[in-house]
Amino acid sequence: PRMLEVLYERIFKDGSDIAVCNLLFVDEDDHLMNDKNKSMPISEDSVCSGEQFLCVVASGCVTACTKLYKSEIFDSIRFPKGKLNEDVFVSYRAVERCKLVSCVVKALYFYSERNNSIMNSRYSVRRLDAVEGYIAMTEFLFDKNLYNAAGKSIMWSIALLREGYKNLDLKIETNKK
Repeated sequence: PRMLEVLYERIFKDGSDIAVCNLLFVDEDDHLMNDKNKSMPISEDSVCSGEQFLCVVASGCVTACTKLYKSEIFDSIRFPKGKLNEDVFVSYRAVERCKLVSCVVKALYFYSERNNSIMNSRYSVRRLDAVEGYIAMTEFLFDKNLYNAAGKSIMWSIALLREGYKNLDLKIETNKK
């Protein structure tokens, strides 16, 4: 209930361009889904440069819902139409435009996971859009000589590909003679 207030106060206090917090996954009955919850790799509230935070983004902290942005960050950035996991495509581009990022360790956002949501539906090729986003992020980070962050991003790409391959419902047709 206080997420926006807390993040706004941090942007104002720190002079940052983005404030970000952790999130907790909850099911439809508001029970914590401990197997899905993970935190940003920070141990205390802090302020870092946009370049430093790119490594956190490359480690999977891409969700837009845990961040409050100054509006000018999105002057020339738009979420891609028709993509799933669209946050992956814009998160690194938004952070790259920042001088400072305020990090709040506390989980202030509760992500409600519904059984009938797109992300819980049958696995399809469209679910692999995130891989495309992480590959674009990796190329971007390599171009910026941010090799540590690029390595983290490519590891996410590989993990998503493995998950996709394992869960994809492929119908293989064989030619009959």
